[in-house]
Amino acid sequence: MSEPNLLTDKANVWEMDLFWEKHKRRVLIGAMILGVLAIGAAVSLIWDYHVRSASTTLFARASTSEQLKTIISKYPSSNAAANALLLLAADQRSLGNLAESNATYQKFLKQFPKHSLIGGAAVGLAENALIGGRVEEGISQLQTVAVKYPTSYAASYALYTEANLLVFQPGQVAEAQKQLRNLKQQFPDSVSAQQATNLLALLGSRPTLDEGKFRPPVTK
Repeated sequence: MSEPNLLTDKANVWEMDLFWEKHKRRVLIGAMILGVLAIGAAVSLIWDYHVRSASTTLFARASTSEQLKTIISKYPSSNAAANALLLLAADQRSLGNLAESNATYQKFLKQFPKHSLIGGAAVGLAENALIGGRVEEGISQLQTVAVKYPTSYAASYALYTEANLLVFQPGQVAEAQKQLRNLKQQFPDSVSAQQATNLLALLGSRPTLDEGKFRPPVTK
């Protein structure tokens, strides 16, 4: 068994001391940076949790437009704010404030471009155009929704709404029927597909349909 080489051990220690003296400033700064990053990450996680918790609680309790506006203002990037924007836009529409409703939907589209409900905001703008009497604009926006958000629930809804509107346009019933069939093929499991089936059956039961003057029977 060989004896320890004291000279080699001393040389190693000396090299380590030399390395430390030469690089200790960089090592200490690096350690400080890592520490700051770790603390920052922890603070960020805690803050995100606080925002989610507080905003969700406020949203659950919100029952007025002013309360929805508070959530949007206080937690602008939260999921609760996104939901509040959609509800606020709907409230504004119900009160006849279409300009305000449009502005709220546009704010949603700008702040939450990747949100799962973004198609709903786009449909909201189309519906506002229809309510405001701008039928061609509304139909054009519905067509855009179907193309821009093809995997969203809003796409099937937009297609059905557009087809429903075409039924009332002169000479467009055949096009409406075609679109309803395409809707059923593209979104077979959607609620809109079932509605399309019902409307197709209703249209098919009227072979002498006077296009442009069709009115579905009123259900009592």
